[in-house]
Parts: sequence; structure tokens; C-alpha cells
Amino acid sequence: MADQGEQYEKSWILHHILNRFIGNRETVAVRRRMTILRDNLHNFGNHGIEWFFTGSLAEGLDMVSSDRDIMLVDTTVIVTCPFHDSNNPSDSTDRTVVVMKEADNRPGYVTLELVNPEQAHSESIMLSIVPVGDVLNISGVHTQSLAETFSSSMVETLKTVCSFPYTKWPREANEWVNRPRLHGWPEKALRDEIVQGGCYLVHVGDISSPDTFLQWRISFTTAERKLIHSLSHTQFLIYGLLKYILKQISDRFKQQMGEADVLSSYIITTVIFHAVKNTPGSLWQERNTFVCFLLCLKILIGWVHAGHCPNYFINGNNMFNGKVHGENQQKLLSILTELHDMKWGCLSVGSVIRPTIGDRRHRVMNGAWGYPLLSPTNSEMKSDMKIFIEAFAIAMVCTPYVALALLSKSKEDIDEFVAYLTTVHALAFTGIYTLEKTYFC
Repeated sequence: MADQGEQYEKSWILHHILNRFIGNRETVAVRRRMTILRDNLHNFGNHGIEWFFTGSLAEGLDMVSSDRDIMLVDTTVIVTCPFHDSNNPSDSTDRTVVVMKEADNRPGYVTLELVNPEQAHSESIMLSIVPVGDVLNISGVHTQSLAETFSSSMVETLKTVCSFPYTKWPREANEWVNRPRLHGWPEKALRDEIVQGGCYLVHVGDISSPDTFLQWRISFTTAERKLIHSLSHTQFLIYGLLKYILKQISDRFKQQMGEADVLSSYIITTVIFHAVKNTPGSLWQERNTFVCFLLCLKILIGWVHAGHCPNYFINGNNMFNGKVHGENQQKLLSILTELHDMKWGCLSVGSVIRPTIGDRRHRVMNGAWGYPLLSPTNSEMKSDMKIFIEAFAIAMVCTPYVALALLSKSKEDIDEFVAYLTTVHALAFTGIYTLEKTYFC
């Protein structure tokens, strides 16, 4: 019992260090709300392209080199599927209609066929047509070049991808809907919401296929954000710890396997989804923080050993295909097994983020209890500063019209604050411009 009590205490300390390092509930909620606000503001009065922020920051994580990516959604394109749509959509005027067909490769990848060349209403679609026999396929080469052009125009360094929306749930993921869920996660209401939201098609081909440039990957970006947001705070902190470990060992991947991202952050997302689905919610408590982390690590080790990482939504899609095999597979297995066997010592590996989680834990164990136990006042101040910085960034690019529209629809204090700040900023700028025009022209 003494050993168990000691493990509980260590896990409790780790939980509170992560709560300080990754963010408490309020801080994480603010990050997520600000991301949703950015989405809504950029998409107000949508003119054919919608923004959807992705990456760690959109999930609520903010660590060194956390990514803030953008998925651009081309709403001028209507995607249909022979299994769901027997007729041409009625709202296809001034929009390009493409048909989604199964590609001859692993599940989760499709090809897109143009229905009527006369309905190719954008230059990028016209340039993307690739004739294959009697069929006009759509390649994503030119749409991706648009994404790169967009990204280069941004002040921030953002990874940008273009996508087409598919408003129905893809047949390939039907198994996910009816999958047995012993512990009830995610709840039915959330599953229904996810299914109703459909999916997206992004120009990422199967790297093991010879026709990669004609393939589109089925993406569940919005569904994944909803699932991450549905995690308990303890589950989210462990998810953050897994991503932290991935960053810390990326240099070792680079040295031994030639690439730092042999394990993508999406693999970590898949690990946490499977771990939460297959365990009772009561396991994910503060006192079990390290046990749950090791559980996730063991899941990943098992997948690497088998050479098979099942996509969470499309089980038949092995995400290790073409990447984790042969010598790389053995090296990766060795690195991860070594980490697992180090137990608490694995928290001290790496130099990307300093001090390490292990260093922080040792400081607390040696008496520095002030670090994990941030006072409520300081915690609230950090959240307020995050709101102000993000709101000011939004105000710099938001028009008065959009700000006033946001103000009229505000449902939360954060929304209202951002709307007021943006409106005041816009009015001040207008006043200065008018004054300069009056007296200096």
C-alpha cells in the first residue's frame, strides 16, 4: 500500500505540473474559444472559401513550436457519391460538381471525377483536370498551390491545405458509427453531431500508391476537434504529455531514421482516442496520470510491433503503411520500448523543451511546491492576458462590419469583449484616417 500511495502522490504532482505547463481548464477553454472566434470571424460573409483552424493550438495546446494550421474549404465545389446521391444536386448553379469514387488502394482515399466540364467555375479546377480515358479526374496540384500562395501572404508561418466539403458521412466510416463501445465514449449525442457534420477531402494521396497525385484523403478534421474538446481535463493533459514526449524525441528520430516526423502528431491523436474508448472514465483520475500515460505508450508500442496503426474512423486504413516498416520499424520499436522501460525517467529525455517535465517534477519533489500550485489570481491573470493578446490580433484584421455583427450575436463574455475591442480599434483607425485626410491633404 505504501508503494501505491507513493505512486499516487507522484502522479498527483505530475498532474499539477502538467496543469501548469499545458494549461488549466479555464486557460484551455479560452484558447479553444478564441480559435472558434477566429473561425467565425474569418468565415463571416463567406465568399466561397471558409477557414478552419487546425493543429495543436486549435485543440487547446500551447507548447514550444505548437502548430496553428489552416484548412481552406472550397465551398464552390459540391462533392457527391453514387452510394448517397442518385441525382445531380439541385443547388449546383454556379458551383462545380464532382463525384467521389473509391480509389484502387487502401481505405480512406478516393478519386474525384468532374461531372460536367462546363460547370468548372474556377480556374484552379480547370487547371486541375486530368483526363484518364473517358473520365476527367481532378488533381489537387493547383488547389495546393493556391494554399501555398495564401500561406505565404500570412504574417504567421502557417501550414495551409485546401479541401472540398462532403456533407454526408462517408461509407468507409460506417463501421465507426455502429462500433461497440463498452465504456460509452463518445456519447451518442456527440456521435450523431459528428455524423451530421460529414467530412472533407484533402489532396493527400496514399504514399504507397503509384497514382498518389490523383488521390484525395477523407479527412475528419472537425470531428477530431470535437472529440479532443470532449476529453476530460485529465485525459487532455495526458494527450498533451504524449505530444510533449513526441517533440522531445524528434531529434533522436532524425538521427536514427533520417526524419523527425516518422511519428506524426495525428498518430498521437489516434492513440488517445483508442485509449479513452477502451477504458472506463473512472481510470482517468489525477492519481493515475502516469499509469494512463504508460497505457497510451504501450498502445503505441503494440501498434509499432505489429506494423499496424488503425485509423480511428476507418479501421482498415493502416496509417503506418509505407512509413513504419523494415529497419525503421525496428528502430522505432527500440526507442519507444526504451522510453517505456525508463518509467519516470522518460519524462527527462530530450532538449527541445527546457526545463523538461522530469526537471520540473524533481524541483517540486525537492520542495518547490509553488510551481505546480499556481494561485487562482495568477491563473485568472494568465487567461485574461491570453484573451487580450488574441483579441488584439483579431482586431488588427477584422472590419467594423464584422465586429458589429459579432457583437449582435455575442453569447459569451469573451465574444463581447473581442467585438468591443475590434469595434473601438476600427473606429479609432477611421478617425485617424479622417483627421489626416482633412488636415494633411
